[in-house]
Amino acid sequence: MAMASLQAGLAFSNAILGAAHAISHAIGGKYLLPHGEINAILLPHVMDFNRIASPRRFSEIAGIMGIDTRALTEQQAGMAAIHFVRELSQDIGAPKSLSDVGITEEMIDSIGMTALEDACMITNPRDMSLEQINQLLLTAL
Repeated sequence: MAMASLQAGLAFSNAILGAAHAISHAIGGKYLLPHGEINAILLPHVMDFNRIASPRRFSEIAGIMGIDTRALTEQQAGMAAIHFVRELSQDIGAPKSLSDVGITEEMIDSIGMTALEDACMITNPRDMSLEQINQLLLTAL
């Protein structure tokens, strides 16, 4: 686990992380919730948001996950990757929604404003406004 943690740290230090981590930082920092659990909840929602910015990349991600994409369009393959992540989260018993970990609608605007300023947001494949972040959070509730 220590070696895997080190390798993950090296990887994301070079790539930064994007909106899932920016929003997760905002939630975990304000409400002391586990970073991994928040990422597990947010990742499929952020993937769906970002998918339209880079459909080929999401199709490639599906293939890397072991999904047979030969008969799928890029859009279908991207959706399959998102479905795979949702299933994985369910299989490991991760919380399904932000409300499962105590996040309420009243907290969303504050979380969104903090996430918008996070350095990880800069490398998200698709720009996000405060309204888009807040909508994503509402969807994840």
